[in-house]
Amino acid sequence: MDTEKYHEMQEKILAGKPVTDEGPYYHHIQWEAYKGWSKGKIGGAAIGTLIGSIVGGAAAFAMLPLISPAAAGVGVLAFAGIGMWKGMDEFSKIGTITGAVAAGLDTAERRNQLYLDNKINEVKAELGDKGAQEALAHPHDPVYRTTHYVPPQDPSMKHGPVFWKVALAGLAIGLAAGLLLASGGIATGFFEHIMRPEVFAGLGGEASITALSMATFGAFGASFGINRDIFRRIFDHTDAIYEGHPRTIGEDAPAQMVSRGLAKNAEKDIEKQTVFYESALPYPESDTYHRDKYAAAKQVLQEMDHTKMLPH
Repeated sequence: MDTEKYHEMQEKILAGKPVTDEGPYYHHIQWEAYKGWSKGKIGGAAIGTLIGSIVGGAAAFAMLPLISPAAAGVGVLAFAGIGMWKGMDEFSKIGTITGAVAAGLDTAERRNQLYLDNKINEVKAELGDKGAQEALAHPHDPVYRTTHYVPPQDPSMKHGPVFWKVALAGLAIGLAAGLLLASGGIATGFFEHIMRPEVFAGLGGEASITALSMATFGAFGASFGINRDIFRRIFDHTDAIYEGHPRTIGEDAPAQMVSRGLAKNAEKDIEKQTVFYESALPYPESDTYHRDKYAAAKQVLQEMDHTKMLPH
């Protein structure tokens, strides 16, 4: 937070506008990036394990005259574990970037389509089209949002805190990953590094380390089944702390982010608003380049005399 941003948000509150600090399109892109991260972790683990096994197998085969078959097997498992770890790390980064870029392009395409639809509706409305007039009177931008969490309109669509099928699949993958790391000796070095010497010594041997490794990675894998709605709700509150403005979010319907002070003054005049900003088209005032460009283009189009246009 800085002085400029603070005063900008104060002006939005006084004007009754949402005080989203990141912008109305940030929320959608963030969670698509998180989804890309999750998919990258899973895919990277599979690819890394495969490549690590191939490399480890080739190295073990070359070293067979010098080492025992048991040592060669441990070496293959170690390479597979390292490959899995590296694959998860690299592909999660790739997935995050890809998810964010894909969501950004999708959002830009939707905004452009809404702009074109709006221009067509303006011409239709001038020709007396009732549907176009209604569309212009109630603009709606489905990717313009001011909160991370949007309650579903249909209560029957609400889901519990865990998607059990995803959690069980993640648990199975995590247990296998934990066993692989323990068999290759990687888990031993990891726990020895993060634990106090007396605690590590109290584990009692390889069996305990294997169990601890499987439990740790199993829990990590199962966590992929947690409903992201929980995370979205947490982000709504932590964002409010970062912005310096407490917010209230309606439980019975999607609610626009509103400060407590504004809510008290507006109780008699407005009901809880939807998370999608009602005046998204035309866009609300902004200092950003794209919205300034849109405002200028709109002014030019409005100054045109459409009555002189002839149909093809």
